[in-house]
Amino acid sequence: MSEIFEIIETDYLVIGAGATALAFVDTMLDETDASFVIVDRYDQPGGHWRKAYDFVRLHQPADFYGVNSRSLGSSDVETHGLNAGMLGLSSRDEVRAYFEAVVRERFIPSGRVQYLPKTDYDWTSHIARGIVSGKTTQFVVRRKIVDTTYMNVTVPSMRPPHYQVDPGVRVVAPNALSSLAGDDEHYVVVGGRQDRDRLHSVAVGARSRPRPDHVGSAQRFLAVQPRVGPARSTLRRGRRSLRQRLRRRLDAG
Repeated sequence: MSEIFEIIETDYLVIGAGATALAFVDTMLDETDASFVIVDRYDQPGGHWRKAYDFVRLHQPADFYGVNSRSLGSSDVETHGLNAGMLGLSSRDEVRAYFEAVVRERFIPSGRVQYLPKTDYDWTSHIARGIVSGKTTQFVVRRKIVDTTYMNVTVPSMRPPHYQVDPGVRVVAPNALSSLAGDDEHYVVVGGRQDRDRLHSVAVGARSRPRPDHVGSAQRFLAVQPRVGPARSTLRRGRRSLRQRLRRRLDAG
C-alpha cells in the first residue's frame, strides 16, 4: 500500500491512550478550549488493559478509577463473594468498555479530539505511521507533546520473567491460565496483588508461594472504601495524624 502523507495541526499531541492519557484529555476538555490528537499503538483505548488477563479485576473500588466526567461501574456494594460488603471491582472487559465509551461518546463528539489507533509514533522523526495502513502523519503542535507512555507500564504477558528459570520449567503469564489443560501437579504463583487473581485459576491442593502475603493488605483495602463505613474511620485517622504533625511542628518552633 502506498504511503499517504498528512499534516495535522493540534494544540496537544498525546502519545498513548491508557488511563493517564484519557484522564488528561478529559480534564482539559472541561478546563480549556484546546484541541487534541491521540496516537496509540493498540486498536482500542485502554493501554495495558488491552494486554491484561481475562479474569483480572480492579484492585481498588471502581469509584477511584477512570476519568472525571464519567463514573466507572455501578457504585453498588457487593453482597456475595470475597468482596461482600465493599464496593464493586470492575472486570477487565468492563474497564475496556468504559475507556472505549469515553473516547466514542465524549472525546470524538466534542469535535476537538482526533483519535489515531493502531499507529506508532517515532520520537526521532516525530512522524506517526499506521501499523496496518502504512499511512504517515506529521504534526504541527502548537502547545505540547504529552508522553503518557513515559512510565512504560507493563503486565506479565508483555515481557519475559525478571528472574531465572531452570530448564524444563514451564512459565506462563496469567493470560494463559484459562487455557491450561490442568495436567500439572504443582504450581508456583509469583507476584503481589495479581497473585490473588491467579490463585483462583489453579487447583487448591497444588499451590505454593515463594514469599508470604503482605500483612495488612486487607486492612489497607478496607480503609479505602468511599461511602462505606471504614472510609469514615480512615478520615478520622487522617485528621488525627495531621493534628499531631502540626502540634509537633508548633512545639519545635
